[in-house]
Amino acid sequence: NNNNNNNNNFQSRGFSQNVQQQEQQLSGAFYNQNNIVSEELYESEQNIQQQNNNENIENYFDDGVTEDILEDWEKANVVLNQLHELSQSQESQLESLCNFQQAAINSRNKENAFQTQKTQYQLNQQIELELKELHQLNRSMILKPCDLNTSRTLGVRLQIQQQTIDLYRRELTAVMSDQVTPLSNAMLIITEQPVPQVIFKKKSMEEQFSLRLLTGAAVDLRNMSAVEANLVAAEETNNKPWKSNQPVSNNQSTMENYNRSCTFHNLTINVSTRMSMVNFRFRVQLETSGGILPCIESAPSFPFIVITNESQWCDAACKLLLFDAFASYNEIPWPQFANGVHIHFLKSTRQEPAQPLRPILMKEFNYIHKKWFKNSPTIKTHPAGRFWSWFGKVTQTIRFKRHISNLWNNYLIYGLVTKQETIDVLTNREPGTFLIRFSESYPGLFAVSYVDKFDSDDPIKHYLVKPEDTGSQKTLPDFIREKPQFLYLLQFDIDTHQILTFPKDDAFEKYYSKGRKNFSDATGYVLL
Repeated sequence: NNNNNNNNNFQSRGFSQNVQQQEQQLSGAFYNQNNIVSEELYESEQNIQQQNNNENIENYFDDGVTEDILEDWEKANVVLNQLHELSQSQESQLESLCNFQQAAINSRNKENAFQTQKTQYQLNQQIELELKELHQLNRSMILKPCDLNTSRTLGVRLQIQQQTIDLYRRELTAVMSDQVTPLSNAMLIITEQPVPQVIFKKKSMEEQFSLRLLTGAAVDLRNMSAVEANLVAAEETNNKPWKSNQPVSNNQSTMENYNRSCTFHNLTINVSTRMSMVNFRFRVQLETSGGILPCIESAPSFPFIVITNESQWCDAACKLLLFDAFASYNEIPWPQFANGVHIHFLKSTRQEPAQPLRPILMKEFNYIHKKWFKNSPTIKTHPAGRFWSWFGKVTQTIRFKRHISNLWNNYLIYGLVTKQETIDVLTNREPGTFLIRFSESYPGLFAVSYVDKFDSDDPIKHYLVKPEDTGSQKTLPDFIREKPQFLYLLQFDIDTHQILTFPKDDAFEKYYSKGRKNFSDATGYVLL
């Protein structure tokens, strides 16, 4: 019995071990199976994540603004705010200076006069430093449009303050030496004027001119005439008399007595300037307690060129840009040239300089710098002129062609990009996806880059929109509408930095010509 019991116990233990082994095997198999499933799930999630990352990268628009550029813009903003506060403080100092000067003149006290001159000198030196800082800012970085506009406005204000100090200095010197002249008593200054620009003969200027009369501290002004605008040649080659008895219309404005300022609206030039630069000079006659003074004349305005037809616009605009950006220099820093181009571009495309709808992006400045100037730190006049022979046509197209300014301002035109970049952004896109860009080879013409559904080996195609493709009765949106190859417009959102696609009718419908039929859906016919 004992042996039987032992055998039974042994068999029981053996059975238990077998069961345990089987359980372990089953457990291991189940674990391995779970592990395989987990790994497959993990890999699947990773693939989905990678796919999402790739899509995010493909749909991300890089505007070219780096961390370094953001830091520079922040520094520029700080500097401009400081200079703005200083300029406001200097307005108060000028009022006090006027009172000191009047007291010094009335007393004829040499010590008072010396202290006043010392204050004038110190304030003038301070303003000179501020102007140099503004100039250096313009030379050292490409400014945001709002800062670029602020910089230009501040520069004008500081120069007016300098002119006021110069007037006070001349008046005080003349009085103390008993050599008073009309020029030492008054000055007519331009406080607001357009940037150098091309205008059309007999067409009113779009922007106004504002002037202010500055007088010495001791001047007793009794009366003044209307202010008159006169056209004068800015170049020696254009000294011939104008072929009109009235070269300028709307050329008189009445000076307000309270703040001694006036504004000219709708100035119109009735003559062509033969592709030469000209200026306005403004003049006024004053009557003081001492009698009638000779005419006081302003410094010349910024130059402009008057043309008779659109074909002259690009060459005239180039001449003004080079004059404004380079002045008397043959070579300037790249940021200074870029800022000058931006000012002229925004003016030419009729955009608000402080808040433009579609400025030149930093990415596009990088493209311009690399393609046209090989990333040179300085720019010379000859390469600058060669660049404008292309970019001037781009600007002219935006300014004059029907609907193009609206397409540009609403980012429906992708912008200034290389052909390779369009290939990169269109790769793996749905057939029929397209974008509109300016041609690199044909100045002022558009290229449509699109994904062709019939060529899987080389799907990205580029079509040059030729002049005969559009016209007075057929605009660029009309041309896009008629082509079945173009289905989905690629567009970037500058605020979200996302690249988006829209059905072309959603993007362009409001620009289609009314009454024009769409033949892209015609059935039974082959479209050429």
